[in-house]
Amino acid sequence: MSDDWQVGDLALCVAAQDDGWGVPESLRVGGVYTVARVFSGVGINHVRETGLALDGISPCAPRAIGFAARAFRKIRPHTPDAEDRETIDLMLSPPIHEIAGV
Repeated sequence: MSDDWQVGDLALCVAAQDDGWGVPESLRVGGVYTVARVFSGVGINHVRETGLALDGISPCAPRAIGFAARAFRKIRPHTPDAEDRETIDLMLSPPIHEIAGV
């Protein structure tokens, strides 16, 4: 799956991959990481695939420079919609004072 990864993207880990070299303790399923570098390489299955180097996370394997992108999902920024605008407008509007029992 190609997500058009870019440096600075947020990556949600969906599979802490153990390629036989171990998985760093700091890499956890459900964790969100910042992409430091995107590269193309040959994975352990000898197929060319996209790799991700992550800020602050080092692979356990000697000579490894990152992780297979297939183990991550890109977190795409939320685009505000009409419902968001309505909620913001309500939050910014002056309070309505009502007299109880009238």
